[in-house]
Amino acid sequence: MHQSRHACTPSSRRSRSGSLAVASLAVAAIATGGLGAALLAPASAFAATATVGLGTAASYSVLAGQGVTNTGPSTLAADLGTSPNAAVSGFPPGVVGGATH
Repeated sequence: MHQSRHACTPSSRRSRSGSLAVASLAVAAIATGGLGAALLAPASAFAATATVGLGTAASYSVLAGQGVTNTGPSTLAADLGTSPNAAVSGFPPGVVGGATH
């Protein structure tokens, strides 16, 4: 009977380990490229639309429960209201475009 043995030579070990290194490098490059593309893709932002009916509060720019304090040159397009604490400070220099309640 004839038995054949395949000897593992240093050159055959090098070619297998070289192939493994090249394959590992290729997988790492693809994974890094995919991760980079995902992180650099522009994100879209969407604003929520108001779905709650405001009723009689719709005419107010500011409607507070504990008073209102303004610290700069604010301009309110509509009414300013506060209840039960009626304290309002900082108007002027702030401008109220409607009534102050």
